[in-house]
Amino acid sequence: MADLSKSSRGTCDYAYDSASHIVLIRWMDSKPVSLVSNCNGVNPLSKAKHWSNAAKAKIEIDQPLVVSQYNKFIGGVDPLD
Repeated sequence: MADLSKSSRGTCDYAYDSASHIVLIRWMDSKPVSLVSNCNGVNPLSKAKHWSNAAKAKIEIDQPLVVSQYNKFIGGVDPLD
């Protein structure tokens, strides 16, 4: 998987293992975010509004499905950690 630390926000890289049906995803937000999923993948990409210190405003960036699903159901995921 690629090093995303020098990539622009919204950049995504992933690897899929068809034998185990697991996808590994690295997504660039303000820092690289790594996720593993066996039920959600990258597509469809959605738009998310995130604050940009450089622009001093909210900007729209691409967000993989697994990130938006994680954020939507975070209340059920975090207590299990």
